[in-house]
Amino acid sequence: LVIEELDTASFASIKAFAERVLASEQRIDFLINNAGVMACPYGETADGLELQIGTNHFGHFLLTELLMPAIKRAAPGSRIICVSSVAHKRGRINTSDMNLRDKNYGRWKAYTQSKLANVIHARQLALRHKDEGIVAVSVHPGVVSTDLWKGYMTTLYTVLAPELENGGYYADCAPASTNPKAKDDALGAQVWEISRKTVGLA
Repeated sequence: LVIEELDTASFASIKAFAERVLASEQRIDFLINNAGVMACPYGETADGLELQIGTNHFGHFLLTELLMPAIKRAAPGSRIICVSSVAHKRGRINTSDMNLRDKNYGRWKAYTQSKLANVIHARQLALRHKDEGIVAVSVHPGVVSTDLWKGYMTTLYTVLAPELENGGYYADCAPASTNPKAKDDALGAQVWEISRKTVGLA
């Protein structure tokens, strides 16, 4: 077990983490994008992004892209799990301003948007890397009040299950219905390009 420091609200922290991991690991079999904040008052990341979309989506987007060389080396069979929430079903993507600045901000509005972005991210990863044998899914981990491990079962399932629906959304250890916007691949492509530009990869 190796413990590393990572703050997905900081691009500098993400880049430093990825550099350390790529220097020490030849391959990554499973990547679980699980860091997150929920329904907090307006705040900003170290890079000036709205805190929830920055931490929950853009940070994971950058992390995944930076670690992709090691993920590809583990393919076919490597997996990327994006931890979302059932709350994504109420989400809408504001493509003109994903940071929801000024009058656009609402703490739950920002949270549900970020969780929808997680589901879209997984689907776009699946579409873009399916020919390389990389599987990407999103999950609702469950509502956890006690016994944390119980809320982790669906995430663990998507790591260990022999077969998964690539690009799918899982809840209660099974494929589940999702926000129709998550399957709008034109929107998905738009979110992908916004994300690339936001994290400095375009």
